[in-house]
Amino acid sequence: MTILYKNPRDLHELAAFLEQLNSTPSNHIGFCGQEKEEIFDTLHELNAESAFVCAYKEQKLIGAIGLDIYDSNEEAEVWGPFIHVEEDRSWEHIAEALFEKLAAIHKLHFFINIKNTRAIRWLNTKRAVSKGTYAILKMSRDQARFDDLALVQPFTPNDEDAFSQLHTYIFPNTYYSAADIINNIDHHRQLLLIKDSLSLIGYVYFEADPKHGEGSIEYIAISPAHQKKGYGTMLIQTALLRLFSFPSITEITICVSEDNRAAIKLYLAAGFKLEHELEGYQLIQDESS
Repeated sequence: MTILYKNPRDLHELAAFLEQLNSTPSNHIGFCGQEKEEIFDTLHELNAESAFVCAYKEQKLIGAIGLDIYDSNEEAEVWGPFIHVEEDRSWEHIAEALFEKLAAIHKLHFFINIKNTRAIRWLNTKRAVSKGTYAILKMSRDQARFDDLALVQPFTPNDEDAFSQLHTYIFPNTYYSAADIINNIDHHRQLLLIKDSLSLIGYVYFEADPKHGEGSIEYIAISPAHQKKGYGTMLIQTALLRLFSFPSITEITICVSEDNRAAIKLYLAAGFKLEHELEGYQLIQDESS
């Protein structure tokens, strides 16, 4: 039976399809949300009409893959492959056909649930390189313990050098550089610090998405000289209070490398629960790919 591969015919249909598949660990992709309204809004922002490819069988949507392109079109995060469970026997064939029709991007990033074994096997056949396993942790409003401490202060331009040094030291190869974080700061994206008279002790950077009722703690770091003194807990509690001050936000999500056991222990002690475990992959494509 013929499968037609083309750009999505309807973003509302695509959003509902992605919501259905991404709600199960065996199909879950970390870059994609799990609520169709949020997914639809993001698809619109990504210009999904051209950035996504869909598979249709007898007019039914059975598969999709797409790109969130950045860095002057040289890098992208990959949403997918998403393939309907009824097509399990043809999964790899459909995945490969979808992938071949994507725009040619040099460096691709994947974020796959460890229970999504078909996608992981497929990436291994393409010799994608594992970039580590990450824990996705969540906390709901009724689980939070709040403490807004005077010791925690907002970032100021005078803090730029100290913050940049600490962020680069703790997170040398990460998705947001220090400059990215500073440029992001607004009412919904905040950078809070703890300082003493001589140095920066630590910081937390978090993002609120009131429109979709979500919030995330993206980074928390404590200077090595000040660790195990309770500063991390202070920063987390203050970030939670700020995030939950938005009435629509009812849960907070964080992503932590599983190599960072100390941070995971800190979040679990603060009341976060393990939601998913995801594997990051990177695929470099040469000019002939």
